[in-house]
Amino acid sequence: MVLCSLQLPNSNSFVLPFSKQTARTLKDIFSSLKHPHLQPIRGVDFDSEQSYTVLVQPFSSKGSLKDLIHQASPLDPASKKYSARGRPLNSTTIATYGRHILEALRFLKSKGFPPCTNLHTGNIIVYSRVCRLSGHELSLLGHTPKLKRAIDKKNKSAWETILFGHVIFEMASGVVLPDNASSLRERDYRQCSAYPDVTEVLKFVFGSESGQFPSIEEIASLPFFASVLLKELQTYDPAVFVISSSGKSLLKAVRKGRPTSRKRSRHGSEDAGSETSSRASSRSHSRAASRQPSIGHTTTSFQSLPVSSDPSASPHVQTVPTSKPLSSSRGRSALLNQIHAGTKLKKTATKDRSAPKV
Repeated sequence: MVLCSLQLPNSNSFVLPFSKQTARTLKDIFSSLKHPHLQPIRGVDFDSEQSYTVLVQPFSSKGSLKDLIHQASPLDPASKKYSARGRPLNSTTIATYGRHILEALRFLKSKGFPPCTNLHTGNIIVYSRVCRLSGHELSLLGHTPKLKRAIDKKNKSAWETILFGHVIFEMASGVVLPDNASSLRERDYRQCSAYPDVTEVLKFVFGSESGQFPSIEEIASLPFFASVLLKELQTYDPAVFVISSSGKSLLKAVRKGRPTSRKRSRHGSEDAGSETSSRASSRSHSRAASRQPSIGHTTTSFQSLPVSSDPSASPHVQTVPTSKPLSSSRGRSALLNQIHAGTKLKKTATKDRSAPKV
């Protein structure tokens, strides 16, 4: 398998932290995202010095759907190979590739992805009678196409439907619709007159008098697409799509268009909270200890002993642990000092005088 890398400049609409952690989260998401009509992404990385996102994807020698329409090589410069009008595809190919695209869009929606606003023939990769949707990762990276900005105000919920209509029109006519086109004129339909069934699909997508657009699911249920046999899906063993909690938060932030909190600041706040909690706990323990009842001097503590005036007392003993009250007796204090100083006591002879005198 031949891989190719894409370098994308960092977008101003990128709502995620431009960090290694975000790159790892995106890589985990894309590695779990497997579908026969979805272009896989093998690697994601951020170049913070040049503000670039690097994507690694498989390379197809057949190129994109736009290359197929213009019968061009994927290695030719776009300014040269797309300068002339393309060659329309036949009705069967339009139905097949259209169904592949619809299945990929439905799959992404079922996994919680935002709408694929970069859907066009240049982002659909062709592999010998099978096409795969790419460009879905661009929605996560904040890249907004011109068409999305043109239809954002009136038809925000119909991005994918309108973009899909553009793809069908280009396959049937070899011509690209204007970026701001959310409807077709009569002369546009005449360019697809060779395919009456395709014209009916385009009227279903763009021709509603109420101004409402059908959903991707409704388009997929049309006989033109529903009759397509999906051989790849018959042998497809869907893997369990499991993403981490950070991945779920990432997708949620992109769908809402709100930036996520950076990990460093989040940890900082957590650490600050832990430190505050620790200080509060220490104050609580101190207050609890001060409220405990005092039972004489039975609690073991370190206390300073007064310097004894007894010359036999050891002068270097300053603190000792004690569990009994200190005696005020001078002799007892001196004796304790000698014991703790390790002084050996002299043996003395005792004389028993307990017997009664006669």
